[in-house]
Amino acid sequence: MIHFKTIDVIQKDKKTGCVLKFQFEHSCHSMKRGIQRCISNEQVSVVIAYGELIEKQGLQYYILGEDNIPEELRKEKDRFRNIVVVAREGVVITSYRSKCPFRHIKKKSKTFYTQKLAV
Repeated sequence: MIHFKTIDVIQKDKKTGCVLKFQFEHSCHSMKRGIQRCISNEQVSVVIAYGELIEKQGLQYYILGEDNIPEELRKEKDRFRNIVVVAREGVVITSYRSKCPFRHIKKKSKTFYTQKLAV
């Protein structure tokens, strides 16, 4: 049986002032990789709430660069900058750090290709 850990993300819309709350679930892979890469649930939720969203290959890439870090977290910017969270349909697939995350994601093709092996 597969158990998913739920992440609550709370975001305040700057224009309207409305508070939005939504949930993501960790896959087993993302929980394992998060522990290995020292990326906490708090960091994942901050990336999803404040990061820039790029949709490619049927996946959502949330990227928190230095410019996206909220003012209240500027003192801890080293903990939060350049983290990428990859999600699909409300499930976090993986998270990682990248030196140039925007360049890396923008180079990806729009669609995900799989190769079929000849039998």
